[in-house]
Amino acid sequence: GIKALSGVELSVEAQNKTVHMLAYGIDTENKSLNEALEYVRDGRSRRNASILSKLSVAGCHISMGEVMHFAGPDGVVGRPHIARALVKKGYASSVRDAFTKYLGRGAAAYSERMRLEPSEAIRLIHEAGGISVLAHPGLCGLGFKELGDFVGELAEFGLDGIEAYYPGHDSTQVEQYLGYAERFGLVVTGGTDFHGEMRPHVQIGAGHGTLNVKDELFDAILARQAEGTARRASDQWAVGRARQAGQ
Repeated sequence: GIKALSGVELSVEAQNKTVHMLAYGIDTENKSLNEALEYVRDGRSRRNASILSKLSVAGCHISMGEVMHFAGPDGVVGRPHIARALVKKGYASSVRDAFTKYLGRGAAAYSERMRLEPSEAIRLIHEAGGISVLAHPGLCGLGFKELGDFVGELAEFGLDGIEAYYPGHDSTQVEQYLGYAERFGLVVTGGTDFHGEMRPHVQIGAGHGTLNVKDELFDAILARQAEGTARRASDQWAVGRARQAGQ
């Protein structure tokens, strides 16, 4: 049969860059995590409105309704959907062109949005019973030493894993990230970063057609999750005992 885990991808602010963090095996009803996600979603909505306003000033007149066409009625609207609307109306020749001209950092319509700090994201993921994984480290935009230092810092915050296997990682990068996993005691994961029509060249489960994530990695995620659950239960028991002793 098919094995499945609940999950969500979070954007965090680190090293003056946006970094993605994966949360696997979370309790989807967890109050603290859902409140944080709602806070981030509200910030995204405010950012979208700001982007459309700046686009209008730049002579690109696009409505939220036109953007929603690409996200769907229940979709979370982001810059990729705005980019597709820009292409459709002829303001850009491609999604990449739209980001270069209007939506990328420093471009005419760029607007910052609310993001979580890495330590806060890891805490929330753990509180929801999940494990935290640094997504596609090859896209973090950091040099060899800087990335190693960054992964080490995240490990001190409680990072559980690193996504070594990814369609955009070459063999040298994979070996580098496997080394980080061994060095910092992280589980290794893999993923395609499938985003439906937003990335039609990426196939779910296979990436560009050659990605192969072994089943053992899934089992390692479950084992790490069980370890974390047991550790947090032990910590809570110890805190309770300490409180009783102090009464």
